[in-house]
Amino acid sequence: MASTSQQSSATGLSDEQINRSCRAAVGILLIGAATWAVIGLLLGLLSSIKMHVPGLWDLCPWVSYGRVRPAFFTAIIFGFLSQIGLASVLWMIARLGRVLLAMPALAVGGAVLWNVAVLVGVLQIMGGMSTGFPLMEMPRHAASLLLGGYTLVALSAFVTHRARVERNLYISHWFLISALFAFPWLMSVGYMLAVVEPLRGVMQSVAGAYFANGVLHLWIAALALGAAYYLLPKCAGVPTHSRQTAAFGFWALVICANWSATSQLIGGPLPRWIISAGISAKWLLLLSAAAYAANYLQTTHKAKSGTQREPAHAFVFFGSLCYCIWTLLEILGTLPSVSPRLTFTLYHQGLLHLALFGFAGMILSGAAYHISSQVFDASIVKGGFIRGHFFLGVFGAGLIAFAYVLGGYAQGATYNDPAVPMTDAVRGVVKFIGMASLGYLLLLLSQLFFLTALVRGVLGATAQERAAFCAWCCGVPDAGNKSRAQA
Repeated sequence: MASTSQQSSATGLSDEQINRSCRAAVGILLIGAATWAVIGLLLGLLSSIKMHVPGLWDLCPWVSYGRVRPAFFTAIIFGFLSQIGLASVLWMIARLGRVLLAMPALAVGGAVLWNVAVLVGVLQIMGGMSTGFPLMEMPRHAASLLLGGYTLVALSAFVTHRARVERNLYISHWFLISALFAFPWLMSVGYMLAVVEPLRGVMQSVAGAYFANGVLHLWIAALALGAAYYLLPKCAGVPTHSRQTAAFGFWALVICANWSATSQLIGGPLPRWIISAGISAKWLLLLSAAAYAANYLQTTHKAKSGTQREPAHAFVFFGSLCYCIWTLLEILGTLPSVSPRLTFTLYHQGLLHLALFGFAGMILSGAAYHISSQVFDASIVKGGFIRGHFFLGVFGAGLIAFAYVLGGYAQGATYNDPAVPMTDAVRGVVKFIGMASLGYLLLLLSQLFFLTALVRGVLGATAQERAAFCAWCCGVPDAGNKSRAQA
């Protein structure tokens, strides 16, 4: 690594050299993410349809609702969002540090192992081996593989960061590196306390809530905010408005997100002070969202004319809006006058979908397009694919979140009304589930646009490499191979 750093400082590295060093690992992670998004949304659509058509494939336990639903969340969180986040980490650390990606073969091996782990985990869940804890349904065997894949990718990222030529740390570094430190801690502590050597009684639910809350805030949200703070000045054409405000929001997220986990257990058999501490920390997360919103508004207000034509800008805008709405709705759901009405309803499912698809999904998709345009082919962001992805994603995520949040509020009202029979209360939710099913379909179509755009960009950028491989493997001259590879 010392030689790499010396070479970079002495001769300077071009953007193309840095991009090429990241191409293999980033390509596997992005293609894997888009593929798992399609698979996950197929599972999500099936689980939503089974809510209002429960007899669909009822003789096949592999596609029962209790197995398909957790497999859907596993594919989206670890297959889709996490892989784009890891691709962003590798590329942004190398690009901001002005250094080649260290140990790219290790990162490639980690990316492959990560996808194998997600595949094993999804199949084990659908086979009935789920742990039973929300967002931690992946059995310990697949989780061990996942942690192994993460270790290889993270080792490449940390060595690259240590060998950086540009010594200044950017705002994106804070969030991305903190996410890299948070993930192994969450995996080890969560699985040890809830699965391997489970705690007794209700403390298992505390461990499960800690893991689910940490994955959502300290892993997925941190990756999305790191990508957003990188893309925001790129889209605006000016530096981020306030580094101090961003630092305040970062520490508010890191400190308060840990304590906010028990707010998910309102009404549970726990001491009141434990739940109250979680609610107080949840309210303090508003500081992190407010800091980001202030930076976003001030930076875009000073934006240069024409710079917001960057394709990622629309994704960052919608994702930032969803981040603020999600934080506000989470806080409102903890109010004493509201929370009893929302317990055991669809409301919290709506917030989860808003976070995964509206906030993190859109920002990380914008990051994927920006990175792909640099690493592979600039033509990836041209044409109707990105517009189709964006508009279908906006309507799909918005429709699912709206249906679940509104349906959850209506569901709570009927559940708490003794004059309404339970059968009527259940039937009243069907129309909201139907709306959500339409939203899943729109999201699935948007991810098909995303996958198609990525595959086209990768194939176009690697035509020469594939032609050379064909010539080496088959003994065919290069002249004819290049055209066939491009085709």
